[in-house]
Amino acid sequence: MSFDTQFDKKLLLCLAIFAVFSFASLFLPFFSSDEYGYMSSGREIIEGKFTEIGDVNRFPLFPFALSAVYSIFGYSEIVTKMFLMFVGFATIILFYKVAKSAFGQEAAFIPTLIFSSNPLFLYLSTRVLTEPLFFLLLFAGVYYFPKAIENKMSAFIFGIFN
Repeated sequence: MSFDTQFDKKLLLCLAIFAVFSFASLFLPFFSSDEYGYMSSGREIIEGKFTEIGDVNRFPLFPFALSAVYSIFGYSEIVTKMFLMFVGFATIILFYKVAKSAFGQEAAFIPTLIFSSNPLFLYLSTRVLTEPLFFLLLFAGVYYFPKAIENKMSAFIFGIFN
């Protein structure tokens, strides 16, 4: 992605707004029981205790994604929150691309600004919950759906996200 136009620079503004709120939440120590459940499930997967995961009623992709992150960067609350920040950034970029393809480049900034500064999105994107990954996969599916109609490779990518 190149940032050579005025509108792509506006996307950077949306990402900066999200970054300010996300960085502020990095050092908040509160976690809910769901968050600890997902983090411990991800840790148990990399420790080879997959069959001993106590909470099997959760969305399975998220603990696997966390375990992949933990296997690269190690198990840490900061690593987990940084991963979710990355997911949030990717979600905002995909949202912008969807808005740009639906409304045009000039009109894509306002919906992206509203989305990236939405208090619910900011809250959910900084918690260790399935919602950030859900948003990312949702917008990836929406972005690749029209492309899947035209191109077989995009159809394969669309199938992965849905």
